[in-house]
Amino acid sequence: MKLFSSFGLLSLRIYAQIAGAPPLTIPKASVFLDSNGNKIGDYYTEERRYWVELEDISPYLVDATIAVEDKEFYSHNGFDYSRIVSAIIKDLKTQSMAEGASTITQQLA
Repeated sequence: MKLFSSFGLLSLRIYAQIAGAPPLTIPKASVFLDSNGNKIGDYYTEERRYWVELEDISPYLVDATIAVEDKEFYSHNGFDYSRIVSAIIKDLKTQSMAEGASTITQQLA
C-alpha cells in the first residue's frame, strides 16, 4: 500500500510540473450603464464573459456540464484520483498533455 501511495504522490508531482500553474486571471467583460440602470455599452478583451447567478442557469445545462466535465462530481472530495493516475499514464505514454484530470472543483479553485 505504501508503494502505491508513494507512486501516486510522485505521479501527482510529475503531473503538476507538466501541467504548470493555472492562469491567475479570468477575462471578464465590463458593462456600462446609464443613470437609470440601462445598458449603454460593454467592453471586453479576449472573450465576452459575464457572471450569472447559479439559479439563473438552467438545471439541464448544469447536469450536462457535470456529465461532460466531471462524471464523478457527486462521489469524490474534489480530486478524482483514478482519473489523475490514468491521465498521468496516458500523458507519459504519449509524451504530451494528451489528457487532463482536473475536476470541476479544481478548475474553480
